[in-house]
Amino acid sequence: MLMNANILSDLLQVLSIGIITGIGIAFGLSVVSYVIASIIKLIHKT
Repeated sequence: MLMNANILSDLLQVLSIGIITGIGIAFGLSVVSYVIASIIKLIHKT
């Protein structure tokens, strides 16, 4: 039983880390795409 609980907590930890990094990557990509879009708009204005 103790082994199963340890495995379960490890899986939950890995899952939460994966979710956090996934959100971070998604947020980073959205920021980068927004910055690129802003730069393209500035280039088109001139």
